[in-house]
Amino acid sequence: MLRAAGSSLFALLLLLAQGCNQDVNVDPRPGKDAGTVVVVVPPDAGPLAGPDAGPVEPQVPTFVVDAPLSDGEMGLQAANPLTADGAARIDVVLGRHDNVYGIAGGLTYDPAALEFVRVEGAGWLEGADGLVVAKAGPSGKLVFAVTRKGVVAGEKVDAPRAVGTLVFKVLKSGASALAFLPERSTVRSDGLDYSSKSPAFRGGTLSIP
Repeated sequence: MLRAAGSSLFALLLLLAQGCNQDVNVDPRPGKDAGTVVVVVPPDAGPLAGPDAGPVEPQVPTFVVDAPLSDGEMGLQAANPLTADGAARIDVVLGRHDNVYGIAGGLTYDPAALEFVRVEGAGWLEGADGLVVAKAGPSGKLVFAVTRKGVVAGEKVDAPRAVGTLVFKVLKSGASALAFLPERSTVRSDGLDYSSKSPAFRGGTLSIP
């Protein structure tokens, strides 16, 4: 009876092994348990996935710029932190400029993924009496400005520097491009006044997992 049961179990194991990509070996030596199965993994199969495979890297929000920022240009970069309390924060950055008085920008974004909340000035350009304003339209277009007021000297920018931060409420995950509208964007400074004829504005892509 025991021999018959062992033979039946051996036959069942062989049946289960059919169609499997891994080899199944059953030790036929006397005294060995016929139910012991040894799985042989081919050398090129890679490690087996399991509890000890290691932690999975968490996905994090990212912002990737379209192109590096050069002297005289205005662009976007990830703020620090990039996301907080369900909002994404994108810095508006200036490259090297002489005697900057103010900036204005127009942007397009995906209104299904992002909802504009506000613009925050960095403080060094507009000063205590300057203006930090923004207005969003219903079709994913945004205009904003950070500028000084009155007859005052501008600010010299020797290296890339954030002039303000755009804050968006995140409505859904995925990738969303933010692109400047050159005809609505300008940097006011001595000797470096860009308009729609110059490709001086660099956007980027926000990705929320």
